Amino acid sequence: MTSLLGRWTVTEIPDFNLKPASIAFGEKEGSFVFASLVGAFASMETDALSFDWTGHDEMDPARGSGWAQITRDGSLEGEITTGNGDEIAFKARRAATSSTAC
Repeated sequence: MTSLLGRWTVTEIPDFNLKPASIAFGEKEGSFVFASLVGAFASMETDALSFDWTGHDEMDPARGSGWAQITRDGSLEGEITTGNGDEIAFKARRAATSSTAC
């Protein structure tokens, strides 16, 4: 099975104009940026996971929940929900990594 760990570039967000967007999963934490909606969450290495997040929507504090799972073709799909009731479905592909030192 493929791991969720790493950075993912969001390729689709139907019904919302929230690009640029990305989501990242570490061994113990994760984060996402969907335009001005930014959040952080505790995560773990699994094939599917759900999480609660805290962050900001523009400059206002925000919180919600979400889930993500790897699909059969190796892409990621999931949903971020906000405290105001928005349900933001997304699809993502693993981000390309650079092999050059910074």
